[in-house]
Amino acid sequence: PVITLVINFGDKKWDGPLTFHEMLTEQPEEVLALLPDYKVFLIDPMAMESEDFDKLHSSLREVLHCIKVQKDKQEMRELLQTDDRFARLDRDAAMVIRTMTNTKFKIDDHSEVVNMCEAIQGLINDGIAEGVVKGVKEEKRETALRLSKMGLSIKQIAQATELSEDDVLKLIQK
Repeated sequence: PVITLVINFGDKKWDGPLTFHEMLTEQPEEVLALLPDYKVFLIDPMAMESEDFDKLHSSLREVLHCIKVQKDKQEMRELLQTDDRFARLDRDAAMVIRTMTNTKFKIDDHSEVVNMCEAIQGLINDGIAEGVVKGVKEEKRETALRLSKMGLSIKQIAQATELSEDDVLKLIQK
């Protein structure tokens, strides 16, 4: 026997066909009558309740749960902090989560398990560091513009802001 199982890895609730006949909308009734109507068995994390995830006993449980909460940062944080299974998640499952949720957390190539809490915290720390660097750069640009309005030379502005003279010139010319 063949059972068609579909797992919705999307970030929206499934709204597609659930039978073979529903997929063949352009066929005449006499053709459909000749074809068996197979049912598609659907696993849709977006339609699952919290207790439904507990019925799964493999890393698919964590993958589907992450897919469900991916748009809600608070719910994702609570899930990672309260579920011990995320501290030692199978590397392949972590890779699926990273791909399906479009996050860029790091996974060690030599590790068989991933601590998702640490991986996500590393991603957050990288984002904070990146934000600080961007903020410092923006502050230097704003300072350079204020110094230019005060009449300082390009060389003086470059020294004060630690920007290159070329960068100061480009900034002023905008």
